[in-house]
Amino acid sequence: MQRVYYDLRNLGQTSKDRALNFSATNAFQAASSFSEAVSRGMVLDSIEVEKSPFCRLDSDCWDVKLKFFDPENGRRAKKVYRFTIDVKSRIPVTLGKVRSWSVPK
Repeated sequence: MQRVYYDLRNLGQTSKDRALNFSATNAFQAASSFSEAVSRGMVLDSIEVEKSPFCRLDSDCWDVKLKFFDPENGRRAKKVYRFTIDVKSRIPVTLGKVRSWSVPK
């Protein structure tokens, strides 16, 4: 979590940045993903933010993807956790539930 807080800080001037900031401070979505990945022995590889193809009418939705890898087994598939954040309002909100899947190395 320290990497998320200190390595990815930004001023939140764009919608994408606001989504990233909210995902770092919103303990519920990110913490559940981190705790599941850590219990599997995985560590954070990358965080990606991209415009969500699914969104409520008149909203500004972004998908945050947390990607984890196994540092002790490079042949093991990476695990991705995705959740959607709507940053249109002053206080961002998460939409739906966290989805996860494995991807090849």
